[in-house]
Amino acid sequence: MINFDTKNKRISDLDSYINKYYNGAELIEEKSIDLPTYTIKDITNDRNACSLVSLTRLINYYYKDIDPMEIYNFIIIFARKRGYYEEYGTFPNFISEIGNSYFKLKKIPLKFKGIYFTNFYIHVKNQIDKDRPVIMNIGEGYYKNHSLTVIGYKIFLYKKLKIKILEVIDGWSKEKRYIDYSALNGLNSLGAYSFNLIKFND
Repeated sequence: MINFDTKNKRISDLDSYINKYYNGAELIEEKSIDLPTYTIKDITNDRNACSLVSLTRLINYYYKDIDPMEIYNFIIIFARKRGYYEEYGTFPNFISEIGNSYFKLKKIPLKFKGIYFTNFYIHVKNQIDKDRPVIMNIGEGYYKNHSLTVIGYKIFLYKKLKIKILEVIDGWSKEKRYIDYSALNGLNSLGAYSFNLIKFND
């Protein structure tokens, strides 16, 4: 039985976490992508700019020759007109629109898409397996009302259950952090989180 209280935990030491909550679990699959690990504070003094810095990180991943500050300075202009408020942050349903405004201005042939009815294998694993990081917006648990970047996953086998762990850059630390997706995806999780990903024609 999965302990659903684990969704309120901040996971920095994954080995200790697995030993405590899923003792004896076997790692059966994993994938990780290297992304810039700058924090929100490295980019802006606005503590509610998590989604905008996540957008900056994704764009910077695909266009490494563009300075992240240049990307952010363009994004913040669009964001202030499209669902971003300094005291609250960005409403998740506007994140893709903000990113697409940047792509349109720069004539970049990519497009963000918001995913509100989520599936781990389609919207996380499939994307990460293709080296495509994903923005995740969380409405409950330790990362309540926060956006971060999913850069990998680990799947463990525990008592015939597949335990899915997300590897993330949370914007608060330069170190990798982890989210217990299996717990977050448990009871009463509808609407608890969403994803923003970049669409490709494949």
